[in-house]
Amino acid sequence: MQTNDLRTDRFFIDPYISFWKNSFNFGGRTCRIDFWQSTLANLFLLALLGGVFGYIAEKSNQTDPLTTTFGAIFVLYIFASLIPSISMQVRRLRDSGKSPLWIFLLIINMIPFLGLISSIALFVMYCQPSRTDSNRQTESLERR
Repeated sequence: MQTNDLRTDRFFIDPYISFWKNSFNFGGRTCRIDFWQSTLANLFLLALLGGVFGYIAEKSNQTDPLTTTFGAIFVLYIFASLIPSISMQVRRLRDSGKSPLWIFLLIINMIPFLGLISSIALFVMYCQPSRTDSNRQTESLERR
């Protein structure tokens, strides 16, 4: 049985392609399953690149061209995925009904103890179910 929230065809591929296609789209929405699938795919690739780089760096000297090449690829991938990651997090916050300004908690992550608290807060917000526009309209009417 297939639901709208869990697609089994091309399980991690479609959300990961969407991750790159919507790199500079800060205005849309990202559903929970697409967010977590693309995040896990991105973490897997980072771990794979880091592992290969670490293995090559350990087995060869630091000035070996192969070590330098894999190191450059690893660093370039980190920087290349930074903006798409932030835009996806903004879209996920918007989809869960939160203000996209909560993304500024990422800056607090650099402060030792507050970073842990802000990471937990963002994790909880990312796990919230998607909110429909009808739910938002109903809540705004109830507040009046």
